[in-house]
Amino acid sequence: MRRSVGAAWAFAAIAVGLAVLVASCGGSHETIRVGVISDCRGQFGPYYEQSLAGAELAFIQRGARLRGAKPSDGVGEISIGSKRVALVPGCETWGTPTTTLAEARRLVEQEGANAVVAPFWFGDGLLARQYATVRPGIVFSDASTEPQTTLDRPAPNMFRFNLDWAQSIAGLGAYAYHVLGWRKVVTFSEDDPPGWQYVSGFLAEFCSLGGNVVRRLWAPAVVRDWRSVAAQIPRKGVDGVLFASELQDPAGFFAAYGVQHPDLARRVVVSGLTLVHTSSLTPPLVGLVGSWDDPFGTTVAAWERYANEFQRTFKNPDGTILPGGAAVNFYNATEALLEALTRVHGDLSQNESRLMAALRDLQLDSPKGSIRLDGDRQAVGPAFLSRVQRDAQGKLAIQTFKLVPDVEQTFGGYLGPQTPAASETQPRCTHGNPPAWARSR
Repeated sequence: MRRSVGAAWAFAAIAVGLAVLVASCGGSHETIRVGVISDCRGQFGPYYEQSLAGAELAFIQRGARLRGAKPSDGVGEISIGSKRVALVPGCETWGTPTTTLAEARRLVEQEGANAVVAPFWFGDGLLARQYATVRPGIVFSDASTEPQTTLDRPAPNMFRFNLDWAQSIAGLGAYAYHVLGWRKVVTFSEDDPPGWQYVSGFLAEFCSLGGNVVRRLWAPAVVRDWRSVAAQIPRKGVDGVLFASELQDPAGFFAAYGVQHPDLARRVVVSGLTLVHTSSLTPPLVGLVGSWDDPFGTTVAAWERYANEFQRTFKNPDGTILPGGAAVNFYNATEALLEALTRVHGDLSQNESRLMAALRDLQLDSPKGSIRLDGDRQAVGPAFLSRVQRDAQGKLAIQTFKLVPDVEQTFGGYLGPQTPAASETQPRCTHGNPPAWARSR
């Protein structure tokens, strides 16, 4: 199925490159229109309100008002210089590339969008990049997380103020090597692009520091027999396991692997979403460490301010409107656009060249900390190491204990456009030239 979806993306992207008519943008530049695309009816449709909320908060912080109880009811316009700025929502169905491309075209060619916030879900960034190449006078601010969107043949009018999948796990390989003392590791993740990237980011640190990977285990969509997974991990000659997953319930793995290795907090490290799942396990895995590009607890003041304002603004009793995940990526993408527009006083002349220059030079004060762009217009910013622990009242909590600064996309050159894309077997485990942030404890 993954091959067919990937082929569909590639076919649709090529078709857009060949068939799109580069029409005039339409609409008056007296009102600057910012299109925002997210999945509203597909697999990730339940996150649609959250995605819009993230984008709308950037408008609300500049004086806009919500038009109804839900983010999908819309948000009012704001003023930047002498211009009005409006948010125009767009709806795709994830996994059906033609809807993503059709919505991008509708926003630009019919609604007159002067800038587009590209979707969050994997595959979407690559589609948006392809459309961006045939609309060079439109700014695209990307909310997605695939490395290849900006790492391979980046579009000069596409900007991403969010870390990619590999960057989001930064610091964890160095933690395993320096603090836990691991030298040989087994990795486990889904057999899909996010899983390959999580493993690549971990190995870019761990291997460059001198570690070795003994085996890479890849999971199907649902694991039903965790004992068979644990049985594939050699009992000797392995110091620990990276468990990096977006889909799996880790309880089964910990139960199976813990039979032989009950000291799980020293034998396993995890990705961010797995860390979220482990906080409710019984018995709790106190001391377990993971990495993510979202912080936990009260250690990052900018995140606390953002999360509190988000929760005050979008009161939702069913708990579906959350400040993290998709919401913060859409917030960063939209906030960067609005801040750059403010710096150029809404000037969209010369095919938005001044706006693009402002984005390239922008240092975004994001909820996660300061984010700047590299030469390919990809975010360089912090990731966070966090630990399951008990708070002062004895309650279980996840707390960030270390900020990993200035995480750049190539991990010091270990990953890059000249190296094979992440896959089941790539990157190779090679020693030397660790990224700057990984060289010390």
